[in-house]
Amino acid sequence: MTERQRLPDRRASTTFQVEAFGLLFTVTASHFAHGGLGEVFIQNHKADSGAGIMASDSAIAASLALQFGCPAEVLRKALSRDARGNPSGPLAAALDALSRLPPADGEAMPAPALPNGPTPSAGAVNRITTLEPVA
Repeated sequence: MTERQRLPDRRASTTFQVEAFGLLFTVTASHFAHGGLGEVFIQNHKADSGAGIMASDSAIAASLALQFGCPAEVLRKALSRDARGNPSGPLAAALDALSRLPPADGEAMPAPALPNGPTPSAGAVNRITTLEPVA
């Protein structure tokens, strides 16, 4: 089995919001020193809601997979999407948003090509509502 790669106790994170199922979710993500995604946390505004618990649990499982070597892009492509290629849940929406962040050297990355359609439109049910890194 691959050894788990852990993030440092103190690390920079990016926080933003996504919308899924008509609910707003707050996503916090941290990267390894080499730039790869290392963890994702997702919370819903309503404590102990079923949607919030499922989003949080899926993000924890994704974080463990990332720390054991699963590439973020493999996770992103494996998650459910609607017929137009838009993410079906908050984890997929979060990973899509993170895939569009510019790399550490400041060069912009193109929006990802999604299966079955173009990048999500502003009118999509699941969309990025803000994406502002927290200093």
